Amino acid sequence: MTKWFLVRAVLMGVMFFGFGGYFFYDAAIGYPRQNEVFFTYQGFKKAGDDFEGYRSSPGGWASHVRGAVLWKGVESDGRVSVPDEKGNACLLPEGAAAAPAWPAVLANYDVMVSGGWSAAWNVYSGEHRLPSKPGEKPHDAASIREQWIAGGVCMVFGLLCLGLLLRTMGRRMSLSGNEVCAAGRKFSVADIRLVDLRQWKLKGLARFTVEKDGRTERVRVDGMTYGGFDKEQGEPAERFMQAVLALYGGDVLVYEEAEPAEKKDS
Repeated sequence: MTKWFLVRAVLMGVMFFGFGGYFFYDAAIGYPRQNEVFFTYQGFKKAGDDFEGYRSSPGGWASHVRGAVLWKGVESDGRVSVPDEKGNACLLPEGAAAAPAWPAVLANYDVMVSGGWSAAWNVYSGEHRLPSKPGEKPHDAASIREQWIAGGVCMVFGLLCLGLLLRTMGRRMSLSGNEVCAAGRKFSVADIRLVDLRQWKLKGLARFTVEKDGRTERVRVDGMTYGGFDKEQGEPAERFMQAVLALYGGDVLVYEEAEPAEKKDS
């Protein structure tokens, strides 16, 4: 197996597994946390609207705060979800309360009267390292389900890349005497009926039409994956192909190169 194939197979596997893990993280942790921040932010905005009715009454505001909650959620199977504007359930992280009381900064009349709910949010978000402005909408159950599905698809492709890598590592392309080993198959040069080299120069791909034990099949010869064309290593794949052709006396398909114009005119 060539380094060219190994590097690309590993990179593809890492990419798929990485994206899969990222999607799974968002589904299990990221999106619920973002929902919590979103509804907390909305709770602060609502507090700002409520405060307008108590701007001249510190005592009234203190009384109002004691019974106020950031959101009203629904608890099911130990997890809390909050409905969005359309009534869709939006899951919150584990441990989130169904009806959390307002943070102390919202109960601070001086903060609210001097800077409003936005000043209170800046204080709260800074203390808890939250984004200054959350997303425009929460993530409902359908969005979270999409993350699980996308993560699963990426993991499947990652496993396919891993399987391809392991299969490739367990194979080789070689010529030993008259016996050819390629694409997981073994056959004699005498079994070859046609050699298709039309993609050999451009892509390092060739196909042998092999007739063996009464069956005819096409065997894919991949020089980029096995052997390679590194000139410093003596182009192993090209040496393999030339050695096979030296023993083979049948038909070969190749692209005909265009003759120079001067030769045609003469």
